[in-house]
Amino acid sequence: MNRKSPRRIIAALLSTAALAFGGTGCGLKGEDLSLEGQTIVNDTNEADVTVGIATSIAALPALALSGNEMFLQAAVAAQSGVGKLAEPAGCLTTSVAGNVVTYAFDNCTGPWGLVKLSGRETATFSPGSTAGSLDVDLQSVDLTANGTPVDHTAHVTISIKAGVRRLEWQGSYAGTTLKGRHVKHTSDLSLRTDAAGCSTLDGTTDTKIGLRGLSEKFESLERCGPRGTCPTGTVVAVGDLTKFKVTLTFDGTNEGLATGAKGGEKSFAIDCKPAAP
Repeated sequence: MNRKSPRRIIAALLSTAALAFGGTGCGLKGEDLSLEGQTIVNDTNEADVTVGIATSIAALPALALSGNEMFLQAAVAAQSGVGKLAEPAGCLTTSVAGNVVTYAFDNCTGPWGLVKLSGRETATFSPGSTAGSLDVDLQSVDLTANGTPVDHTAHVTISIKAGVRRLEWQGSYAGTTLKGRHVKHTSDLSLRTDAAGCSTLDGTTDTKIGLRGLSEKFESLERCGPRGTCPTGTVVAVGDLTKFKVTLTFDGTNEGLATGAKGGEKSFAIDCKPAAP
């Protein structure tokens, strides 16, 4: 199996097991799928960093919350602790003005390796529409990835009840891939983390890369354990031009299954560790 271009399911900027699937990926040989299927896999590989950065920033305000800071003032004050989780140490600082928190990045690499995130992102906190929830509106200011301008926005709703943490967000991201192609990404996702540390992702994303596009649907994609633990669940990827569909199925082992639109099936290796029994 080709492990040189891993496909990240979802990545997190910060080193936390509670809110991220980061570190899990898969590679498919070129001969494993039809031309249409391989094109989808290649586009997904190229889009992964974009999806990871956009998702990471959207989850950022919740990373500092333990569940006891669901009032507005306490949630804003708790953001000062986010910086200590960033990679490398000291690359992320925060400042507060009323209910607005500014995150300042200085070459943060997170799990992406080749990508360095710099610049600022503002987060405006407000009470949520339901008791015990918070709304956060995120907006990039002068954000860059590897020196290339990034435009990011998101609306996030956070709730923590009885040890269960929920994040729901809609957002957009525009920038450049590692191969230098223009990329635009939109998302409508829900992430649930229970008291045992199992995180479950549902929802949809749509990514445009150059002239091609890719939509993905996450169906109960779950990971129980630290970053790099093997997931369970399903991801359905569809190419916008051909409407060709590839379904990726994960069963908690380090081998998944890719099923093409015409019923062909191929297994693929995943760079992960099965959860401890």
